[in-house]
Amino acid sequence: MTGRPRRFGTAGYIQTRCQVMPSGCVEWTGTVARDGYGSAVVGIKANGQAILRVAHVVVWQMWRGPVPDGLELDHLCRNRRCVNPVHLEPVTPIVNMRRGVSPFALNARKTHCKRGHEFTAESTYLTPDGRGRQCRVCCKEKMRAIRAKKETMMKIHTVNRMAAQGDVLFRRIEALPDGVIEQKSDGQIVVAHSETGHHHALEPGEAKLFEKIERDPMVCYLQIAGEYADVVHHRPHDTHETIRLLGGTLGSFWEVRRQREWTPEGLRRVED
Repeated sequence: MTGRPRRFGTAGYIQTRCQVMPSGCVEWTGTVARDGYGSAVVGIKANGQAILRVAHVVVWQMWRGPVPDGLELDHLCRNRRCVNPVHLEPVTPIVNMRRGVSPFALNARKTHCKRGHEFTAESTYLTPDGRGRQCRVCCKEKMRAIRAKKETMMKIHTVNRMAAQGDVLFRRIEALPDGVIEQKSDGQIVVAHSETGHHHALEPGEAKLFEKIERDPMVCYLQIAGEYADVVHHRPHDTHETIRLLGGTLGSFWEVRRQREWTPEGLRRVED
């Protein structure tokens, strides 16, 4: 091999691979890595393979000295090919990431969570690695919703064949009997009323209500529209557990019987 040996990593080597831009950036014109940062050759291995280092770090060390421990260089100009030391600042990795344009950086710069709660020291939970955060208000609301759902599900009694809600009896039947007609309703489907204000009802669209043409105030029938329908007991001071009547492939017809009792005034309905 003839000729003058090349001196990699020297000021002369660096200067031949830099171009001053109108913006003030000094762009690296040598090899550029896939991440957009310049790669400077600082030596050659015994096998002839080049030893590469990040170009802007090499320039910083050459003109400013070592990068402080625990810090890394952030491009203030946001130009990854720039090696101008004036455009570089030693910062912590977290600060460097937060100043970027990645999804992490964009989220880190937000002052409020997606539900509008402000990120403060008291309302923000930081992950142990310091890379993520969560809104404590949202977390508490989520946990309350989960607990409420669990409590509601615990109160629901799923019925396959027969069950009672207070004095109202529900029994699965194979089909609707002859001589019944559908009772249209724009609101809740009430299967048992009471003069004291409480009632047993289903939400609109969950089922169809049928009664006999020759009306029997003690009996009505339900056809479940989907896989199930929930019968809820509405009462100001207490409540029975919700009953879930199954529909679907097991059959969707139910007979509803309201119990009766004898009083001095005569025979009357008693829901509870």
